Amino acid sequence: PQLLLLVQLTHASPNPSTTERYAQRLHASLALMDARLLATGAWLAGSDFTAADIMTIFTLTTMRMFHPLDLSQYPGILSYLERVAQREGYRKARVKADPELELMIEGKPPRPFRDRLKAVGKI
Repeated sequence: PQLLLLVQLTHASPNPSTTERYAQRLHASLALMDARLLATGAWLAGSDFTAADIMTIFTLTTMRMFHPLDLSQYPGILSYLERVAQREGYRKARVKADPELELMIEGKPPRPFRDRLKAVGKI
């Protein structure tokens, strides 16, 4: 939810301090998640893959096309995304959903969605 709010504020808020405050909150949340994942080497809710993981994947991958979030400073999150990408269910879902879409598990943000649309002449 924090990333979505930040995206909305980035495009709608005339007050940069509000946007910065939410960016700081997002990075604080990411730092907590990163520390937990580094400490456990597991999934978000413990040793089993759960709905918490499923609900978080989009935010840490595809959502970054709409707000260029760099995850390079979060090695625990990057390792987590590697583990997710190795899951058979994740691989199957990608094939069904959009096999041409890049994996987006690296730290640097993916190419923005708007740029992708421009490249194919859709905007």
